[in-house]
Amino acid sequence: MREVTKPDYHKILTPFINKLNTKDVSGGSGEPLYSIAEFADDHHIPYIMSIDWKADISTLKWRISVALKKNYNVAFQLPATTTWHNDASVSYDGVLEQYQKILKLHGFQMGFIDTESDEYMMLVFRVSHKNRVVKAVKMIGYKYYEK
Repeated sequence: MREVTKPDYHKILTPFINKLNTKDVSGGSGEPLYSIAEFADDHHIPYIMSIDWKADISTLKWRISVALKKNYNVAFQLPATTTWHNDASVSYDGVLEQYQKILKLHGFQMGFIDTESDEYMMLVFRVSHKNRVVKAVKMIGYKYYEK
């Protein structure tokens, strides 16, 4: 897949999401949320990002950095992955909270879609957009939560 730039995101995502409303293009999963996350990932669009609970911390750091750069054209220092022991995963105590703290210092935050599974469906957005994000997550039938 080719990498798309920010101005093309809506042009690519909107038709795909609209198709989900009219027919099953979910790739067999039957779950539109996962279809959107997979489609965005395939097109290198940091939109709804799935991270397994046992993924290494460098994956979390990379996902957040890419989302900030591509969606907002910003970059700032995130916690070093060496803060925790070598085999710590994203679900290790305090990891998500530490990243959340740094994001909020810069006017951003992580939000999560509760899929009742062993992964994190993560969104990175401006703190000022939180109400819109929470409303959108509820509109698609999920609960929103934060760490």
